[in-house]
Amino acid sequence: VALLNQENVLGASACARSALEATAAMTDVVHRAQCALRDHDDEEKTYEALAEVGDYVGKCLWGGRAAGSPFPSVSVITQLQRLVKRTDDEDSKEMLPAIYEQLCDVVHPSATGHKIFWTAPTSFGDKGPLVIELTAERVNDSAAQIGELVLWAIGWSSAWAVRSWENSALPSESW
Repeated sequence: VALLNQENVLGASACARSALEATAAMTDVVHRAQCALRDHDDEEKTYEALAEVGDYVGKCLWGGRAAGSPFPSVSVITQLQRLVKRTDDEDSKEMLPAIYEQLCDVVHPSATGHKIFWTAPTSFGDKGPLVIELTAERVNDSAAQIGELVLWAIGWSSAWAVRSWENSALPSESW
């Protein structure tokens, strides 16, 4: 929110997107832990299942695709899709994927994102544009729309994280 107040919608969008990703990952881990604690009749199987959850947490925290990564990465897209598939919360089903995708377009340096969300202030010389500048502080009319995406993402992430352990919106089946 501080970044929005400073009119840095690019920074705010990156933080909001990260909040969605972290919340989806946390929800995935919490529900794996719940299943490990609930789904096993004997203590040894519960410990084994919790060890698997621990390994998964390691992959979530330290995994990567680059050479030398200690673990393979866990796909946050898969975690988001899993959450959306399993939730009964219609707002999350409808809004989460769309807002996540729009925030990705805002923060990625792609032509699509720039075309949709950014207007380049341009200086013109006698032969055309001399300078094309895209900055976080100089935004077009989409800034208000982006601000709404950021605020939704922050609100959703906060509410979902608070109720993550006892979240009744996700079925109890194993992930």
